Order: sequence, then C-alpha cells, then structure tokens
Amino acid sequence: MQRCAKASLTLAAAALCACATAAPAAGPAPATAATVPDRTARAVVGAALAAMGGEAGLRRLRDVHFKSMGSWSSVEGSERPEPPWNISYARTEQWLDYQRGAWRQDGEFLSASRGSDAWSQFSVTVADGASAYKVDGPLKPGAPVQLADASEQLLYQPYRLALAAADAGDLHRDGDEVLAGQPNQIVGFHHDGMPIRLWIDARTGRLTAAQIVHAMPDDAFWRIRGDVTDRLVFSQWVVEPAGLWFARQYDLVRAGIPYHTFVISSIEVNVATPAVFAIPDDVRAAYAATAWGPASVPAAGEKPIVELAPGVWFAPAGRNTLLIGQPAGAVLIDAPISDVYFARTFDEVVHRFGAPPAAVVISDHITTQLAGVREAAARGVAIRVLDANRGFVAGLLAAPYTLAPDALARSGRRAALEAVSTRTVMGSGATRVELIPMRGTLGERVLLAWLPGPRLLWVASALSVDRDGRARPSRLAELTAVIAREHLEVDRVVGAQLAPTGWASLREASAASGAPR
Repeated sequence: MQRCAKASLTLAAAALCACATAAPAAGPAPATAATVPDRTARAVVGAALAAMGGEAGLRRLRDVHFKSMGSWSSVEGSERPEPPWNISYARTEQWLDYQRGAWRQDGEFLSASRGSDAWSQFSVTVADGASAYKVDGPLKPGAPVQLADASEQLLYQPYRLALAAADAGDLHRDGDEVLAGQPNQIVGFHHDGMPIRLWIDARTGRLTAAQIVHAMPDDAFWRIRGDVTDRLVFSQWVVEPAGLWFARQYDLVRAGIPYHTFVISSIEVNVATPAVFAIPDDVRAAYAATAWGPASVPAAGEKPIVELAPGVWFAPAGRNTLLIGQPAGAVLIDAPISDVYFARTFDEVVHRFGAPPAAVVISDHITTQLAGVREAAARGVAIRVLDANRGFVAGLLAAPYTLAPDALARSGRRAALEAVSTRTVMGSGATRVELIPMRGTLGERVLLAWLPGPRLLWVASALSVDRDGRARPSRLAELTAVIAREHLEVDRVVGAQLAPTGWASLREASAASGAPR
C-alpha cells in the first residue's frame, strides 16, 4: 500500500529489505547489532510482551475496537501488473474478537476505478464459520476468502504476533539487525504452518516489523502466487488507558508491493457485544449454500457450455473462456478462475475434440483470467501471451510453492511460453484464430482473438456491459477504433465478462446513452 509519510516509507524499506543501516551526520556512533547482548528467543519475546503491557494483560484482551483511515494499492484491479497501481482510500471502523475468532469492518471507500467521486459504503462480518458483506446495498452472503481475511486481521496485530511467538514450540533466535538506527533482535517460529519472523526493538522491546509467509488458496487474485510474503511495519506506539501499548500506524508490503497503510485514530478494548457480529439466519444459510471459492465445483457463475459456431464453444462462468477446435489441436482462450477450473476445462476439450488442447492464449494480465496458467504448464500446454505480459506471466510460472506445492511445482516442468507482438494467425479454415495486440490506453495489455469464420471477436476485459446492456463510452470508443484499424468485419463480440453480444446492437444501445458509436 502506498505509504502515508516519507518516514514510514523509509522505515518500511529498512525493515523489509533487511539491508538498511543508519548513518547520522553527527553525534555518537550508532548502535550496531553486534553491540546488542545476545538473548534467548523466549527472553526477547517475554520482553516484548512486557513492553506492550504484560503477557497477562494481553491474554485478557477479549476484543479490540478501533477506527482508522488509510489507503490501498488496488493491485487486483489496476490497468497493468506493474506500478503505478490504482489507489483506493478508506475510512473504517473495525472490531476484532479474539475469543470468538470474529471480525467486523464497516466503512466507506473511494476509488477512481468505480467511475464516481462518491464514497461507497461497505461492511463485512465474519463469525462462526460464515461471512456476510454489503457494498452500497443489502447484506449478502460472503465467501471463504473473507474468513481468511478475518484470520489475517486477527493475527496481524503486534500483540497477537508476540503471543503467537510465546506459544510456538519452535521459537528460535534468528539474528540481529539495525533498522532505522535501532538495534533489533529477530525471532522466528511457525504458526498454523506459516513461517513468521519478528523484529523486536532491543531498546524498547516493541515490535518494529514482522514477516509472514503464507498461501492464500481462497483468494482468486493471490492463490496463483503460491508462497505470499507479507511484511508489516508498526509505528506510532502509544499507551492506552488500560495500560496496554498499541501501534497506531500499520504499513503492509505484500509480495514486494506497497499494499496497505492505515492509521488508527481511536481504539478501545473489551467493549464488543455479540450483536456486533450477528449475521442474519437467512444470510448465514445462503452462505452455506453459495460460499464459492476459486477451487469450487461448479465454479461461481458457471453455466452450461454453448456452441457459438461449428467447433467454437463458449464456457460461461464468473470469468468466461472459449474452446476452439483446430486440426492441429484445440486452442483455449484464457485459463480463468483457478487451476481446478482449468483442469476441468482441459477434460472438456478432450471430451469435445478427442485430444488435449495444444495451446492456451492468455488474453490479458487480469489474474482471474489466467489463474489456471500454472496448471496448463504442468499439463504441457503451450502458452501464448502478449509481449507486454510475458514477464508478468513468467513470474507467476516461477513463483515459489513450498507451503502447498501445486501440480507445476511437483512436476518440475518448464513452461512453453511464447510472446505475441504482432497480428498472429493460429490454425486455418473455419476456426482460424488471429491474435491482435490491442495497444490501447485502457486495453494496453489486451490480446484480442479474432475468428474471421464466424466473425466473432474475443475482447478479453476490454469491454463489458451494465445491466442495461450498455458499455462504458471510453472503452467502447477504444475498441471501435481498434476494430477499424484492423479492418475487422465483426458480427458478435464476447469477452471475459461479456456474453456473446451483437456488435451493432451493443453500439446502438450504448449510443442511446451518449456513448460514441
């Protein structure tokens, strides 16, 4: 997350890169790790707990209620996988119940990507194995990813990390380091299978930073990244009336990305009532029936496969895909949702065409459209990507998977990855496919797939429509310009989140709302 202050950026870089040293211009020589007396891991953690108000007091902490403001790097929905990323701002109120393992967050957020200058209201509640959320509307059943978010929120507090260290059977010292001019003692341990390191200030005993490595199997965006390294920096420590010390500023770097920064404006303890975490019975029942994750079967939004033209099949789901039969082997357009969904799509290709797919075309950098690319590589399917996305996809294929090895990690295979830089033909005859780099502003990372036989254009994420069947004017204008540039005679368009739609009728509907035709 973008840092709110230059000072916190400096501290974060020091703590997270594990390479910074202090160099004051004058005054006494700075402390070095070598000058800090060696202490056992349990003594270091015990001192940290004492510095935050004492282990007994921290264990009596039933719940915490706080208000905060901050910003997020919306990596999941940005125009490209590299910075700069879209930024969202949020004002939140949160409750953490450590006895129930419950979490609630209410607030409002502002994001330019939503196309409005209005703050959107949101709420998420997780309790007793279910989740519920709302965004500018009624409460709805949530998803398993929100249960994982709750576990993260409950753990990612300095005092909870220190208590987890005290309870760990494998707690050990892991060296010393000077961060921002302060000597820190490092301890390491495992918690629920996750390797964790804590940097504890040798002078104050309070946590400077933490590193947690974890897998995120329920998160549609982060699942494919395997071992995700989170690095937290804690600052602005203050003592509260209860005699406990809390950090008021949190900076989170996820997978090397400045991901989230927030500052706590008020905090109180042991005030939550059961009503705070109440989820209506009907919403809880709906959660039990519809709690989809990336590996769910059927997938969220999945519908029966439909033939659009001879040899061309459309597989609708939360993210769509095309199955195209060709003499040299079938071609898949995108590998969406997850490795599990791709494996099922692979089997569908064998069922429809009698042989495995020869290639998969990754039409965008959007993670949910390529979440099955590692499974494709593990099965020996050739992968074609836009040249601008090659490095990003190669990084995903090389991601570490030590905590929960997937099929590619177990296979030891190297992916066959081919970059597409110009208009490229795949196959021949009625199901010939032409790959066309869009090279737009909004469609910078989009690789269009044109089927001249059925006059069908795959638009990836370059275009979607609202409930009234209208597209955003800027996106429609950009796609229209590319179609003209490439001299395409388009009858229908289809995309990652666009069902097969008549091109002329879509333009007419959008023109009625003021969009350019």
